[in-house]
Amino acid sequence: MHATDNLVLITDLDGAIEWVNDAFVRTTGYPLQEAKGRRPGELLQGPDTDPATVEVMRSAVRDGRGFATEVLNYASSGREYWVHIEAHPVRDERGTLTRYIAIETDVTDRRRTEENLRRATETALSLAQEKAGFLATMSHEIRTPLNAVLGVSALLEGTDLDAEQQEYVRTAQRSGKLLLALVNDILDFSALDSGRIDVEARGFSVTDLINDIEAMFSTTVAANNGLALTFSVADDVPAIVVGDENRIRQVLLNLVGNGLKFTHHGAVGVALSIAPDRGPESGTDPHDGMSLRIVVADTGIGIAADRQERIFLAFTQVDASTTRNYGGTGLGLSICRLIAHHLGGSLALDSAPGEGSTFTFIVPVERTVAVPAAQRPPAAPSPEGVSSLRVLLAEDDATNRMVALRMLSRLGVAAEVAQDGEQAVDMVRANDFDVVLMDVHMPRLDGIAATAAIHDMCTDRPRPRIVAVTANALGGDRERLLAAGMDGYLSKPMTLGALEGVLVAVANGDLTRSSSVPEPLTARTATVIPDASRTSGDHGGTVERATVSR
Repeated sequence: MHATDNLVLITDLDGAIEWVNDAFVRTTGYPLQEAKGRRPGELLQGPDTDPATVEVMRSAVRDGRGFATEVLNYASSGREYWVHIEAHPVRDERGTLTRYIAIETDVTDRRRTEENLRRATETALSLAQEKAGFLATMSHEIRTPLNAVLGVSALLEGTDLDAEQQEYVRTAQRSGKLLLALVNDILDFSALDSGRIDVEARGFSVTDLINDIEAMFSTTVAANNGLALTFSVADDVPAIVVGDENRIRQVLLNLVGNGLKFTHHGAVGVALSIAPDRGPESGTDPHDGMSLRIVVADTGIGIAADRQERIFLAFTQVDASTTRNYGGTGLGLSICRLIAHHLGGSLALDSAPGEGSTFTFIVPVERTVAVPAAQRPPAAPSPEGVSSLRVLLAEDDATNRMVALRMLSRLGVAAEVAQDGEQAVDMVRANDFDVVLMDVHMPRLDGIAATAAIHDMCTDRPRPRIVAVTANALGGDRERLLAAGMDGYLSKPMTLGALEGVLVAVANGDLTRSSSVPEPLTARTATVIPDASRTSGDHGGTVERATVSR
């Protein structure tokens, strides 16, 4: 007991100190002569010692029990220190309690480290919450006016304009889409980087996915230099697989856009197969998981070996000339690799200067027989089906109201208007609407509270379908709004096609929270022309001088 670095003290039945070792004296500053006859609590406890812990120790001593706990003590100098105490009752050969012996270990350093980690964690969580709030605010504040810019220019494009005016409108549309792509990429990267991403696995057609990718690039490629975009699907790839189609599509768009942008002669090829280590030849059950191996190879400028990992870093290009010559923010490939990791897969690069680049994207999927019926796109109704819908538009922003009403007019729908949530609830109470296009952020009563009020109101009458229309587009926003009682979701900037898709679903009776129809192509895939730099995979811009071949 004299030699150990642990603090040892012995007390009598009343808790008065009888003996202490040298370590006790060194740590507390109290020699035996000063400590003897005093209770440890009287000697060592101070203003920040936890009263509940003190009571646990006293209760154990009163009952003749041992105990183990950690407590904050004070040295004679006033220095605070933490100890782990193990106190044991000592009994004679007849079992009579004679005294207590306590062994204390100084755990001050460990407690200090734990406290620093706790504070660092709290700080990190607070910063993450502030970041998420900032991004949500910026998303809303940017998307709200962008909705008007893109909406009005899209409406203007459909009017009688001369060639020069058409070019002005197309330029405005293209610039707006580039801005939207940048906002999407920043939000996407933030969500992926912080782990705030939901994986949505459902059955989808591999052939349809490839056809969509081909169609998205076919309208932007030109045939003046013979550049080819080819696709091939191996025979062992199932027609239908279960996976996150939207995320797989997003990676493909980035990789194909990269290839076309940096390939001036030759071809960009996309090849799909089953990863060899998880294919049917492994002898596993055909319903077991497997992995798609998606290879995007080009004959473009290539990348030196010592710079290949650099292109997967956020906001990073191979060098300054890449941004100057090709544009891009340096986010696309960072997003692609994060997506691959979140899906349980990988994204690798094999490249050499002047010899092109090959990106290999491996993503786990499951084999399935067919796409569930609830996930198939609904059959298009007759024009009268949509035009006969009774629609209420709840929107407080005058410009966005005008854009939405013009879009509805294009679809043959004459909608009524509520300028805030309270007015929307009152109008639903007085009228039978088929659908409410509900802006989420409104004065007096926001869209979520108005939705709850409509649910409460319609317990004994038919309830209109409620579609959230919001400039918030962070990961989880759609799920949060559906959980709040909304039946569908439209993000701003709202496209005419997306609006029509929702109204088609309402007219067909397919828009329900329990079996929500798939959203039309998102703004990322439907309105953004991929222009991903080799070093970033960004969206935006155009891909020129290419032909598509199968």
